Amino acid sequence: RESKHCLTQHQLNYVNALCYPYGDYDKKTQQQAAEFYHMGFSTRAGLIKGPDTNWFSLPRIHVSDELAKEPSRLNYRILRAAWSHPRLVDRSNA
Repeated sequence: RESKHCLTQHQLNYVNALCYPYGDYDKKTQQQAAEFYHMGFSTRAGLIKGPDTNWFSLPRIHVSDELAKEPSRLNYRILRAAWSHPRLVDRSNA
């Protein structure tokens, strides 16, 4: 509630996502987040796995300012996340 209030005080009225600080969250935190946001991001690397996804435990890919300036490193980060997604990569020949 306090984070949403702080954002609206700075006239950021449409903020629909929350990134849990340090990835610390549990079911109670997710329920509280659902009162003010549409989704919450964990610190787990990965991709959304489909329609049964818990929208308050989404994986994410960390993108620092430095990483955002280097497309090849950003591409690597995205590919690494995709590699962890079993439906996107056929590892039978790996």
